Amino acid sequence: MRAGRPRSGLKTPSLRAVLEWVLLVSVLGTTLVPLVVTEPLVFPFMSGKGHLLRLLVALAVACWAVLAIDRPELRPRSSPILLALATFVVVLGLADVVGVWPARSLLGNLERMEGWQTHLHLLGLFLVLPAALTSERLWRRYFQTSLGVSVVVTAVAFAQLGGLVVLHGEHGRIDGTLGNPSFLAAYLAFHIWLAALLATDVSTAIHLRRVYWVVATIEAAALFFTATRSAILGVVAGATVTAVLVLVVVRGRAPVRRLAAMVVAAVVLAGVGLVVFRDTEVVTSSPVLSRFAAISPSELTSQARLLAWRMALEGAAERPWLGWGQECTSIVYARYYDPRLYTQDPFFDRIHNVFLQWLLAAGVPGLLVFGGVLAAFMVAVWRGWTFDPLERCLLTGLAAGYAVHASFLFDTVTSFVLGVAMLAWVHWRITTGRSGPDTGADPHRRRWQVLAVAMVVVAASSAVLSWRAVAAELALRAAVQSDARGAEGSLEAFRRALRHRTPATWKARERILTTAVAMARSSPEASPAVAELAELGWREMDRQIRECPLDVRSRVTLASTLWRFSAFDEAESLLAQAHALAPHMQHVLFELGTLRLERGRMEEALAAFRAAYELEPSWDEARRRYAAAAVAAGRRDLADELLAPEGGLDGASNEWLIAALRATGDRDALVGALERRIAVVEAEGDDPTPLVHELDRLRRVLDEEADGQDQRAVNGGGRSAAPARGAMDQKHEAETHEPGP
Repeated sequence: MRAGRPRSGLKTPSLRAVLEWVLLVSVLGTTLVPLVVTEPLVFPFMSGKGHLLRLLVALAVACWAVLAIDRPELRPRSSPILLALATFVVVLGLADVVGVWPARSLLGNLERMEGWQTHLHLLGLFLVLPAALTSERLWRRYFQTSLGVSVVVTAVAFAQLGGLVVLHGEHGRIDGTLGNPSFLAAYLAFHIWLAALLATDVSTAIHLRRVYWVVATIEAAALFFTATRSAILGVVAGATVTAVLVLVVVRGRAPVRRLAAMVVAAVVLAGVGLVVFRDTEVVTSSPVLSRFAAISPSELTSQARLLAWRMALEGAAERPWLGWGQECTSIVYARYYDPRLYTQDPFFDRIHNVFLQWLLAAGVPGLLVFGGVLAAFMVAVWRGWTFDPLERCLLTGLAAGYAVHASFLFDTVTSFVLGVAMLAWVHWRITTGRSGPDTGADPHRRRWQVLAVAMVVVAASSAVLSWRAVAAELALRAAVQSDARGAEGSLEAFRRALRHRTPATWKARERILTTAVAMARSSPEASPAVAELAELGWREMDRQIRECPLDVRSRVTLASTLWRFSAFDEAESLLAQAHALAPHMQHVLFELGTLRLERGRMEEALAAFRAAYELEPSWDEARRRYAAAAVAAGRRDLADELLAPEGGLDGASNEWLIAALRATGDRDALVGALERRIAVVEAEGDDPTPLVHELDRLRRVLDEEADGQDQRAVNGGGRSAAPARGAMDQKHEAETHEPGP
């Protein structure tokens, strides 16, 4: 056998060039992911980004695997970062397989587009970046492209501030093309650091350095208008760490040291100023500064985070070794629910702390390995002479800023891509100086050929799965918007959405049920298609409950639908199971109490509302619902006592009381409650027209009945249980929205 370089597996140089071009374009394409907003999809700001990332990475991995057959220098080189990241993905996959909901943990869902599938793609992205970007020039182009995309995102955000583009964030907070102010803030914070890295590179032309500083300044201003405290604190903390390190380790470069000193002074002055002037009009009138001034353990957002962290620790203590699996936070949230969290979504899907999130998802090993990734990054930055002192300071500040931000929020697809890119760059820098492989015979060629075939198969399978997910999401969007086509159109679209198991499966199952209820309510005579739609939803949600017996949300969603179709026994059984799984969640007790009102079991209903109220007596809504149930049960003395803070039955005007008075037929009391409610609504600046019309109709009815008739009893004593509950249930349905993803 002849010695020398093996014969190329690629038939022509042009094919190799095409693969190299596709590889580079795919890698550069990942920087465009933040721009993607896909209106035809159910979650236009998130799912489209995830689908595109998976497809681009699958394509890049396939090209890289084939190219590396004949080019050993493109194959991965070992480093602590690669070892830590690969170990993390393996541990995460194992945790998902043995978790409480493997299918969901592996595939992820539409709203977050994570799951193990995405993390496997992120590992693939880490591997292909050094293969595609083989020089400092190419890495600089990659980062410049990412920075250019961030400028476009920032321009969209400022256009929102000027009213030129629709604003999706609450309280005037900008969100750009990411759909959430917090997600935009994390994205901007990274690019501020990236701009600083590029601007301090001595090999960069002076005019470009000025451009980078301008970009950093503009994006810092945009970051301020996101009003995201975690990201802003992260940037401040990172800047402080960087400045202190510069003063300690950087020699020469006097302008940089002066800038570092000014940063430290500015941070100290800003902190002192915020404390001293926190109660002044300058601070309280600012939507951003007031959020910082309000930070305290008693603030609602801070209190909710602290309670959620405690619940996460309790959940981690139950399953410490490999956790619960990804996308199972809502299960733990319900299991260890604290009644004081009544102001929050009852089915939170994130802990708002990256470290606790990984502890919960993958147990202690997952948290340790994730920490190992960060530690490997820092060791790579500080070991040897690969990075100059200023780069070390900036990268350490970036890591410190991320740690602060990650302690109060969670990562998303866009932040994952940015983090992996930075890890890959550092990995490339510490491995690129090693001597390349021997130009003679390649002893690992055959082994790599086998790996290449496997990777191409996996990449192709991933592309198929991604396309199926896109098709399922499009079908789901069509199903919930097919009013013109009727129940038959929705039924067929839902069947297409559920044809394969995809990240859209879980949302499709929920939307079948809510769509069936909406159609049944809008049509006086339920069509066979609506009945078939409800039956399909029942089957699918029952399958989901069997897949994850610990899921409370699935039971509540299915029960809420079943009782609308008069399957009362099944609905009550599901709600009883949900209450057993989440004994401290008031929302489950509300559902259970309302169902028992429907069935005329007044004392049992009253007991459910009382239990919900006693879990957290300070919650006004729980007290009002309990009082309304007391009215429906004929316990007006109890209702009067509960409503004492609002003036009793003769002074209260909340919507739950009005619903109860409608149900019991107490028209005289209802007139007074409506009059008081109209006054409250007008004082709040809202439109009272519907209430005014109802009051006018009620007065006309009372006037007509008064003519020639004796005054009739209106306390509801002779009314049947079902009518007495009807208006209460209508109010419940109006207030009960579809659970969050």
